[in-house]
Amino acid sequence: MKVLKVLIIFTCLFCTILLSCSEKEQPKENIKGKEKVTEIKEQSQKSNENGIKLNFKFQKDKNYFLKINIEQQMSQTIEGQKQEIKQKMGVGYAFKVLENYADSLYSIEVKFNSIYQEIEGPTGKVTYDSKKKDNVESPFTMIFPKIIGKKLFVELRPNGEIKTVKGEKELVDAVLKALDVTNESIREELGRSIRQQFGAKSIKDMLEHSWAYLGDENRKVGDSWKQSHSISGGLPIMVNNNWTLNEIQNNEIILGLKSSLKTDEKNPYSQMGILKVKYELNGSQDGIYKLDRNTCWLLRGEINQKISGKVILEKSKDNPEEKSWPLSVTSKYIIEASE
Repeated sequence: MKVLKVLIIFTCLFCTILLSCSEKEQPKENIKGKEKVTEIKEQSQKSNENGIKLNFKFQKDKNYFLKINIEQQMSQTIEGQKQEIKQKMGVGYAFKVLENYADSLYSIEVKFNSIYQEIEGPTGKVTYDSKKKDNVESPFTMIFPKIIGKKLFVELRPNGEIKTVKGEKELVDAVLKALDVTNESIREELGRSIRQQFGAKSIKDMLEHSWAYLGDENRKVGDSWKQSHSISGGLPIMVNNNWTLNEIQNNEIILGLKSSLKTDEKNPYSQMGILKVKYELNGSQDGIYKLDRNTCWLLRGEINQKISGKVILEKSKDNPEEKSWPLSVTSKYIIEASE
């Protein structure tokens, strides 16, 4: 169980950023050939002149897909021993628009479609792929298969503000029931791990990171703007973003991103197995995002991220002196609108 918890915590500690915009939807006409091309060019030129509001524009009953792929390399030196950990993770989400309240609020079902996880470290390699039936038994095969198909429900404003996230208790209870765990302390431990990675707060953080550039201001090509938000999940950290609107094309919008990241000096210790640790880290990231022009949904995003600093072990009866060790993480994110 200790191995399971460490693996799950490592998975969620460094998943820090993501993505997804909209101008008002243009009236659709049955125009063909050159007339249609001319109309699109005129719309594009108008957007370049007047700017574009980065808001979502969703249709009721339509499905939108998002798949986040992460490759990470973590290096830490504990009591003189260097440890290298390589990780790959992919999570696929399906978003179904249940209600559209006059383009001012959307009710959305968020379903976990797929999970891929691979961790290679000092104790060997562990892999899980929800699309395969012959996964080798591991800590991942205990929980991940039970997550596939589970749902949360989100109320979302067009500017990316998350009003509510519901369904966490039902999700956690369903997974614990499927695991058939009767020991109360183990159930509590597993429930905490599930909530940390797949619960309401995790999803809220993920979506808000993804849609951090959204807002109610009109943006023109060449405009840059700053935006900050904090992550309070596995790794409390402040993200300071600098967005740039690079291009408005016929069907797409291109954004650039440069960010600084730093943990809050006052962040609390978090539980890792029987120990409590906290992090003093800082870093940077840069990326390019390609968005659908009509809906502002992400088509593709690429992010490169570097974080370094130290891990601090809290004093305790078993650890009378505070200890720390260096940690560095290099990550590459590929986000796509695919199942």
